[in-house]
Amino acid sequence: MNMLENKYLLLLVRIFLGGMFIYAAIPKIIDPFDFAIGVYNYKLLPGFAVGFVAASLPWLEIVAGTLLVLGIRIRASALAITGMLTVFTVVMLINTLRGIDVDCGCFTSDRFIGWQTVGEDAFFTLLAIWYFLFADNFFSLENMVKKELENVDRPQE
Repeated sequence: MNMLENKYLLLLVRIFLGGMFIYAAIPKIIDPFDFAIGVYNYKLLPGFAVGFVAASLPWLEIVAGTLLVLGIRIRASALAITGMLTVFTVVMLINTLRGIDVDCGCFTSDRFIGWQTVGEDAFFTLLAIWYFLFADNFFSLENMVKKELENVDRPQE
């Protein structure tokens, strides 16, 4: 078995990425106003979009993360997480290059963006891309339910 397709490694990556997104979403959901200030401070969105992004992004993170951890619609949730990570990396890169010292908004406040956070997010993006390309249904709720439904005795007509 090729290391890129190792089902146990893929399972660990799936749980890690999904858990990371759940963990990152919770403080944003608890304090959406603080998160909105963080989004605004990146100075990349028009004012009218800040509230929408601040209100919706944490819920998208928690849903995608939960689906990934549970193994439901794995490819779709992996694609959503890959997309979000790509955007986060680009946004941090832009502001790092612009020299704007802004709170990351990643997990906790008081963590400012810089080359380290850009590198971390780029690594997580590559990890998510790899997972998306090689994902399987090993130890997923979706696969377990599918197998159970296949084993259910069908009533005879």
